[in-house]
Amino acid sequence: MASLGPFRVFVAVYRAGSLSRAARDRHLTQPAVSAQLAALEARVGEPLFLRTPRGVTPTERGKLLYAQVAQSVDHLQAASAALRGSPAPPGPLRLGLTPEVLHGFALPRLAGLPGALHVTFGEDRALLAALGSGTLDAALVTTEPEGHQVTAQVVTEMPFALIGPPDWDAAPTLPNTLGAWLNARPWVSYTDSD
Repeated sequence: MASLGPFRVFVAVYRAGSLSRAARDRHLTQPAVSAQLAALEARVGEPLFLRTPRGVTPTERGKLLYAQVAQSVDHLQAASAALRGSPAPPGPLRLGLTPEVLHGFALPRLAGLPGALHVTFGEDRALLAALGSGTLDAALVTTEPEGHQVTAQVVTEMPFALIGPPDWDAAPTLPNTLGAWLNARPWVSYTDSD
């Protein structure tokens, strides 16, 4: 039977983006993390991470393995904690999102959340950076994250409605004429600043 230790270490390294941070998170020494990761890579038969001066980047095989084992590792850790006695009360959930998403989507769904909720408002790029650095636990954003430190899952499709004054004529339905029609209208809007 395979030991779960190397898989737990692998998931920690994947999420932390560095061996030293994973060692700190798992309460291990960095050599112990390196040894467990090397043993897992030997079993897999290829590297799971590329080492860089700024940490580690998962290989394609590492990304695939993470997708296969991360949720199971999390469930096993939760079950292990429950076996040791009553689990500790959950800490506050540090959630990043926009005020519109909080009020229009998240609040009704977070009503039964055990523990406290700490909310950080911001734009997608800043929230993803905070998530990657570990200052947020989760973020509800519309931008697909880059890199390996976070994973994304679609939680809803957000519809957009075109709302205008009653004196506007009906919008055309053909895509090639809709753009010109929209450009001819006065707008109040927002966008990412690039």
